Amino acid sequence: RTFYGLNWAKGDIVKADTAIVCEGYTDVIGFHRSGITNAIATCGTALTEEHVKVLKRYATHVVLAFDADAAGQGAAARFYEWEKRYSIQVSVAKFPEGKDPGDLALSDPDALKAAIDNAVPFLGFRLQQVLDAGNTRTPEGQARTAEQAMRVINEHPDMNVRSLYAAQVATHTGIAATELVKIAKSGGTEDIIVSAARHVPDGAGFVALSMLIHRWDDIAPWLIEELFPDEPSRQAFVALAEADGDINVALSVTDGETSDILERAAVLEYDVDPFTEARTLIAAAVRRQLLQRSKTSDPDRIREDRQIRLRLDDLQKSHEAESVAVELLGWLATRAVVDG
Repeated sequence: RTFYGLNWAKGDIVKADTAIVCEGYTDVIGFHRSGITNAIATCGTALTEEHVKVLKRYATHVVLAFDADAAGQGAAARFYEWEKRYSIQVSVAKFPEGKDPGDLALSDPDALKAAIDNAVPFLGFRLQQVLDAGNTRTPEGQARTAEQAMRVINEHPDMNVRSLYAAQVATHTGIAATELVKIAKSGGTEDIIVSAARHVPDGAGFVALSMLIHRWDDIAPWLIEELFPDEPSRQAFVALAEADGDINVALSVTDGETSDILERAAVLEYDVDPFTEARTLIAAAVRRQLLQRSKTSDPDRIREDRQIRLRLDDLQKSHEAESVAVELLGWLATRAVVDG
């Protein structure tokens, strides 16, 4: 008997897409009482490769239904290795603070089911912990948060996976995606933010301005002036937008710091995905707007802001990201007019 809840000798397990692994027998009982019958327990021990070998015979998706620390933060590399070796996916279910599956089975069975349905990949779960704990209200906080996040991401052996999560870090911190993706592709962890700051002194907005000069058609549809928080960059965008990307025309109507930004943007080119850069700016602008409105007591605004936060999460989902981006750009433009 390897897990509580399964009698292997009697063969009382059937194939399922997902196997839910929790800590103890009371959790298993809670799942089964809630109608979730593919739950099993390791009875307090960490998940091991022997467990995974057994589970692979019956499921391709393993959901860890206990605290990530219980899974063992040090086991991260092994989890990624097992995913590749046994063609499984390891995810983590996030439960309300202070609750475990046994508690939820009694108090809120629907929340228990939702936690399983919304389980996220192990790397995504660990990354979100870092992002949630980080302070991104200051440039220094953004840099520290990005550095910690990239160290977690670069534990993963797959360069493509690392690159996708790097774009998520860029969206959250406002640091240029082009530099974080480079770091993800290299797999290194030394001087993470020093490298990013050295190559892109003006952040993601600077990359977007450069792309607007060199690849107008690719990025122009995704940019509005509300995406640029500092006045020189905003003026640089407006000048380029009114000149349809013609750098000479834009330079002729600007001066000072704005001209300096345009001149530097004109001599640099970035081989990055335009929509990824635009998505970073959109997410950062939406968060700024929500922060400004955070003290409102207007119930209509509170409901509106809650919906926008949900859409901000959807911006990371590739299958609907473009339509969500259009929606959020429209919201930002409307807010600029209404809030004046």
